[in-house]
Amino acid sequence: MKTTLFDQVTMETNDYKLMIESAFFLGYLGRYGEAETIFDGILAMTPACEAALLGIGNLHTVQGRFCDAEDAYRRNLQLHPSSAIGHFHLAELLLGLGRIGAGMESLKRAITLDPGGSIGKMSRQLEKLVEFGFFRQK
Repeated sequence: MKTTLFDQVTMETNDYKLMIESAFFLGYLGRYGEAETIFDGILAMTPACEAALLGIGNLHTVQGRFCDAEDAYRRNLQLHPSSAIGHFHLAELLLGLGRIGAGMESLKRAITLDPGGSIGKMSRQLEKLVEFGFFRQK
């Protein structure tokens, strides 16, 4: 017997995709509260949804809620330790906060996980910015 509202709702993959896209779009429009509500709803139904976890991290980052962003990115990596994009997002945040050593560690992990792919390429570009001194240790 289904006991909660979430147990009674059946969603197709396309429904999730639409919800995720809607949340990202609302975030781009600066409607952070609405975007977060959608991401939270997705996570209530699918706690390991990587797109929603990264989306929440991105929302927190643009709002300056860096501790919350780091928590979201690390939660994602606990669930998806082989996620190159997850390591890339965490690296961006850590480097931006001046935590160069930890940021480089996460960046190198992203490169290892996706050496020839788009995330690996972006990670190597970010690595060059670090080498050029774009990010400063705090």
